[in-house]
Amino acid sequence: MHVHVFHSVFKCAASPTGDRIYVINSSQKKLLTLSTDGTLISTFTDFALQNPFGVHVTPAGQVLVCGFNSHIVIVC
Repeated sequence: MHVHVFHSVFKCAASPTGDRIYVINSSQKKLLTLSTDGTLISTFTDFALQNPFGVHVTPAGQVLVCGFNSHIVIVC
């Protein structure tokens, strides 16, 4: 696994199929998508998302991220 990706992991969730892991990096204000072997697939950021706090994956595969300070939920 890539150690630098996990410098400040706050929360994580798995896709319904189990092939992706979604990780909130709160200090960098990012949602990281990883493969099960730890390879970085993508990075999501949104200026409106202040202090990412929670991540949830619906049974349909939608990724929801909430911001603690911004009081919003973003569908990624």
